[in-house]
Amino acid sequence: MYKLLSALVGQEANLSVPRVFIRVCKGNYNHAAVLAQLVFWSNKTTRTDGWFYKSQQELATELELSRDQVKRSVKKLSTDFSLAIKTQLKKANGVPTTHYHIDIKELLKVVESTVNSSPNPLGEIAQPIVPISPTPALGESAQPITDPIQIRSTDPKSLLSSKPDDVSKPSSDNSITKQVIKHLNAVTNSKYQACQSNIGPINARVADGFTLQDLLLVIDHKFFEWGQDSKMAQYVRPSTLFSPSKFAGYLKSAQVAVERPNSRPVTAADFDDTTWANNIDLNGF
Repeated sequence: MYKLLSALVGQEANLSVPRVFIRVCKGNYNHAAVLAQLVFWSNKTTRTDGWFYKSQQELATELELSRDQVKRSVKKLSTDFSLAIKTQLKKANGVPTTHYHIDIKELLKVVESTVNSSPNPLGEIAQPIVPISPTPALGESAQPITDPIQIRSTDPKSLLSSKPDDVSKPSSDNSITKQVIKHLNAVTNSKYQACQSNIGPINARVADGFTLQDLLLVIDHKFFEWGQDSKMAQYVRPSTLFSPSKFAGYLKSAQVAVERPNSRPVTAADFDDTTWANNIDLNGF
């Protein structure tokens, strides 16, 4: 019983990932978690040159990731931030192990550049419009019910209808469309254009009463779920993300994930690491 309680509320039960690291990693939670863990261990080294070693399996265990997920994240981080994060394969206790060196000054330059280029986590300039307060259920912001833009249909047929959008409608707010396309490209490292097939579903969801924050949240959440899956990554695209029959469900899933930040969806990549099977005795089968 004590072990169960410790697993639920003990210090080792929680993982801390700074929000700014998620922005630095363009919304990829796995990369951000590995970055945070490397920074943490860099402060624990006793070597004067700042190098420390940590096996990929150790990082995987600490972060509740697979070894392959950690391997991909380390490769991405050391490539994108080569001045701040250096790696070398050396022997530790007689076993080849990856050694790391984190240049905090260079990393702070990356963080500063990210913060300056994106004033807030949504990449938009904050504008005080009306005082709002969070609702207790989903952490959403309460909007004046007299504002027609914020009124959403509560008719399930309306939210889940498979009727295709009328993509011929002009954009009700070009700035929202541009921000959504820009954010999608930044998160997925893609080059989606503001053509009618891409902006049509976005305009339709805005017309339904969904906000910019809703659209960006779905992008971030679905990329977190599908971005590392070779089969599903192709569906992180406007026509799928903002589909009239699926968007409401995607948004609900993303809001629940925000409510419960310690929960993490299981993806196909979680099954990449099969080292757990090495010690299975098959003689009895």
